[in-house]
Amino acid sequence: MRAVFLEHKMPVLGYRIDGSHSLNIRPEALKELGLSPGKWVGEFKALVERDETLNGAFSVDGKEFSAGELARKIITKTPGTSIGYVVDTIFNKATARSLKGFLQGVQMLFCECSYLTPERDLARLNHHLTARQAATIALESGVGELYPFHFSRRYEGEYHKLYKEARAVFPPVLEAKKYGSLDK
Repeated sequence: MRAVFLEHKMPVLGYRIDGSHSLNIRPEALKELGLSPGKWVGEFKALVERDETLNGAFSVDGKEFSAGELARKIITKTPGTSIGYVVDTIFNKATARSLKGFLQGVQMLFCECSYLTPERDLARLNHHLTARQAATIALESGVGELYPFHFSRRYEGEYHKLYKEARAVFPPVLEAKKYGSLDK
């Protein structure tokens, strides 16, 4: 997890969480090599994960393989999920520049979208983002998906307007799941 200071009326932080990658075995590659899955798979993945020199030989089912070549044939590395969280900040050149680098390539960005563009002066006064500004940050940061939240109460029952404005700039805008009230 990493954090960045954001400009608000008090010190606030934006966050980025990068999940760990995973090593996955390609079953079709095992079959092509005539290998059966088993305990050795976990041991081999652990060897690759430790990033040990894979120059030596590795024996499986009575067959000798170059460890490096075997890894290239049967293992795919899948990056972990990366999540960004931005709330309570003003849109200006410094914030946009800072967030662009900080959020670069994040898969899921949860970002405030407090106001519509016609209320951008109010957004600036309250140190918040418009839906268009949040979408611009997502677009310029190469984000995968944008999950808008932290809407001004003035849009109660009309949140679709904020989603629509954000989608006009950045189409992969999704709604976060609603889990009900904590007041129950």
